[in-house]
Amino acid sequence: MRRPLFWVHFSIALSLLFVTSCNFQMPQPPTPRVHVEEAIVRDVPKYFYATGKTTAVQSVEIPARVTGVLEKRLYKKGDVVAENKPLFLIEQTSYLIAVQSAQAKLNASKAKLALAESTLAKTRQLREQNAMTDLDMQTDISSREQAAAAVQDAEATLAQAELNLKFTEVISPITGKTDLTEIAIGNLVGPGTNNSILTTVVTIDPMGVIFSITDEEFHRLLDEYIRRREMGEPDEIKEFEMGFFKGSTPIVGNYPFKGVIKALGNTINQSTGTLRIGGEIPNPRYEMLPGEVCRIRILEGIQKNAVLVHLEAVNIDLNQHYIFVVDDQGIAHRRNIELGEIQPDQTRIVLKGLQQGERYVVRGIQNVRDGVQVDIVNSKQQDKPETNEPKTENHSEQKKEQNTEKDIEVEEKNTEEQNAQEKNTESVNQKK
Repeated sequence: MRRPLFWVHFSIALSLLFVTSCNFQMPQPPTPRVHVEEAIVRDVPKYFYATGKTTAVQSVEIPARVTGVLEKRLYKKGDVVAENKPLFLIEQTSYLIAVQSAQAKLNASKAKLALAESTLAKTRQLREQNAMTDLDMQTDISSREQAAAAVQDAEATLAQAELNLKFTEVISPITGKTDLTEIAIGNLVGPGTNNSILTTVVTIDPMGVIFSITDEEFHRLLDEYIRRREMGEPDEIKEFEMGFFKGSTPIVGNYPFKGVIKALGNTINQSTGTLRIGGEIPNPRYEMLPGEVCRIRILEGIQKNAVLVHLEAVNIDLNQHYIFVVDDQGIAHRRNIELGEIQPDQTRIVLKGLQQGERYVVRGIQNVRDGVQVDIVNSKQQDKPETNEPKTENHSEQKKEQNTEKDIEVEEKNTEEQNAQEKNTESVNQKK
């Protein structure tokens, strides 16, 4: 009799457990609390962009033009040197001797020329008295011409010797920055040796920039170029701005350097459809060096009534940018958008997908899903006119806003914990 009674009690307990599990309902997540902002509309500058590289306007290899032992370096490695500044000194002893020898030969040649001219003058006097023959006269004229030619040859030899002596002092032909030369003092340098190039000097002020633009952008620049030529204006057809990369990312909105386009290439690259552009940028503080990768932007015009969105509101999913737009009923809707250029104030142009006056979620995005009811806490604070309200009230309002933001952060953490608990509960129910 006990065994059937046990099964009756067991059946009742199992039924109660089944009824309880059927009536169990998952707790509903709280309504997400979000900050929203209305779409900004204003006129913004319109640019087209290019990636370029800085380059030296002039780059000169400094050779040793005479052979000799390198005695001195007259600058510090990597210094900026002025035009005509001495850089190196090559041993001068042999070249000084050559100058002295050439000078002596020139003096001897001049003495022979003076003797030949004196002899010729006497021969002419005697010829007039019929005391000398025509052959004697021609002989003395030839001797005088040979002596004059010898003087010219000696002058040329002396000039070459003096030039070689001058070449022992190696100077910079341009103002620029020197290279880190590896040729040590005491090495033999000069033409025909392994040390013919002593250093390289490159100009860094102004700094050159090379970049490429598309053929479509080129035609827009060409129209401006033609207009300037017809108006008799300089050939610098367009100004541009330049900034540098931070890692692999361009520094958004930071284009501190202003430059001028100086030259256009003469051929469109058939494989890329681009044209090379050359420009120059003043670099008086030596903030740039040749070879740096840079970002170029050229002002094309003004875009009227551009719709802007804050960068923090933009999400990306499988290369598709989207935001959450909140309607009048407080329902959040996912909206795919097409983006344009980033602005210096950390906003970005929306080319498609958002209209003026529409509200979108700026903060609290982590808890928002498509079609979910949201609780709009407040929007980002706009500039407000001054009022005569007591400071205590403004202080209390600020405290409320700070508390609200803290509540949102706490709510986001709680939401994550609730999601984890829900997953655990679902797994328990499945086991039951």
